[in-house]
Amino acid sequence: MGMHLATESPNEFNFAEFLEADSRVRGFISQPQTITYDLYQIGHQYTADFLVDFYIFKPTFYEIKPKGFEMSEEEEDKFYEIEKTFNDMDFNFILVTGDYIEKGLV
Repeated sequence: MGMHLATESPNEFNFAEFLEADSRVRGFISQPQTITYDLYQIGHQYTADFLVDFYIFKPTFYEIKPKGFEMSEEEEDKFYEIEKTFNDMDFNFILVTGDYIEKGLV
């Protein structure tokens, strides 16, 4: 795509390189819109790392986490609510770890 892209981590940079090479991807942006989701009946703000527009799939928001990332119970609840919020908006949401990025499984 040949554009300048600001990323917050090496894993995000590597993920962006995968997206640039993926023929299924029409385009993508980093740090897209912020959403509000509810966790434990309290509103929270969240901004995904990427929004990817595919040619044949629904647009998908991605959160990139480091290799070996393990979720606490609260993080599991958080990402469940975030995914639910995006699904209600007719988007997909996927959490990707550095383990998958290193292995080229994205």
